[in-house]
Amino acid sequence: MIPSDLPEDVAGTNYILPHGVLEISITHAVDVDPLVNKRSSLNRPKKYQLQISGKGFDGPEGGDTERTIRTLFQPISNDHGTDVVVFNDKFSFATDMKPYYNETLQFLLQEPGLASAKKEKSQCQCNPLVYLLCCLCIPCMLAYKVFEVVLCGLIRGATLTADAIAGSAGGSTTLAFSEGVKIPKSVFNGKAVTIKVPLYHTDDYGQYEGCLTARKRSRQTNLYVELKWTTFDNSKSFRRICSPLCRPSASAVKLPITNKNIPHELFTGYDIAIREGLEEYLRFIKNKYDNDKYRPRNYSSVDPPPVNRIHAIYGVNLPTEIGCAYTRQDTCISDGKLQSFYVPDKNAMICENSGYTISDGLIMETAETKQKAWGDIQVSGDGTVPYWSLAHSKTWNSEERLVTVQELDGAQHRRILGDPRFHQALLNYVCVTE
Repeated sequence: MIPSDLPEDVAGTNYILPHGVLEISITHAVDVDPLVNKRSSLNRPKKYQLQISGKGFDGPEGGDTERTIRTLFQPISNDHGTDVVVFNDKFSFATDMKPYYNETLQFLLQEPGLASAKKEKSQCQCNPLVYLLCCLCIPCMLAYKVFEVVLCGLIRGATLTADAIAGSAGGSTTLAFSEGVKIPKSVFNGKAVTIKVPLYHTDDYGQYEGCLTARKRSRQTNLYVELKWTTFDNSKSFRRICSPLCRPSASAVKLPITNKNIPHELFTGYDIAIREGLEEYLRFIKNKYDNDKYRPRNYSSVDPPPVNRIHAIYGVNLPTEIGCAYTRQDTCISDGKLQSFYVPDKNAMICENSGYTISDGLIMETAETKQKAWGDIQVSGDGTVPYWSLAHSKTWNSEERLVTVQELDGAQHRRILGDPRFHQALLNYVCVTE
């Protein structure tokens, strides 16, 4: 159960690496007819996908690291004409807090299947030497043509079969691509900028025809791309769809988590859910838990049970997950495709003397963790439940209620039931000694 509020002096659990976001959208339908008009109608693709590759977002340290996002395959849109495809997807690249002004994008239009199967309308060309020899013998020429037709048919059939298999398995071939597009500086001033990006057919881009000085004119179509960059918004949500999620107290310990010497900022679980667009999830919590008269996330999880004696036995001093450090990832938001904006930051680091460790973004308390809420004793949870939650029963001790606690070093959350020390502790508590 996700707690509503964290107790006093307990470390915060949700951290986000500050970032910027480059938002990309395709504003016009894409006419692919100039790219496929040499093919037969049966050989024209019925769907396409768009891939965007970005470089320079990671600064000088990232070198020429390429990051790629792509759409699902989108079918031809009959509402916009023959061989027209519409990409309503919303693309985004996560950036650093400040631009480097050398960021570039490349756009690739792809079709399903194998490149070798994309045959265009053209006459079969025979090897001139073979043709000359066959002309000297009419029967030989006829035999050669029959052999050529049969062999070409077999090869074409095998190629189309492989193409269908590759296409059904998600394989794709680049039909057209753009040159590298440098992002205009005005985009990083917060303005939405629309640019025209030519897409060139892969088969004849940069080719020559006739004499070597005559460059072949490449078939092309155009993309109209809107670019907008937004900086990091560190404001907390004031909306209250449901009660809070993992809200740290005013005295909460903020852990020293960094990435490239940039500190992560502390947020509540509610803020994370809002940034992910999980309003329906928050309404579910309100309807099923907040409206429950027993208040399982508030009173009944905090207040003591109606008994006079409590004896708690649990394990301690095992590495236990207590939270997560997140980073913004590159996304392509499409209909029918779920994708998170935030993922664990695998490059996050934490000070060695903090008493905590971090691995692949997951924050772990250890046997060296100082529990501020319990007088800075050094102890951790049972591998599943954080220590502050295990030890909560201590707060129920009062004149009306006797609470005793027994902590078993190294006892795991589930395996404690098979631990002989637990059996002995239970027998010692329930049995009368003579």
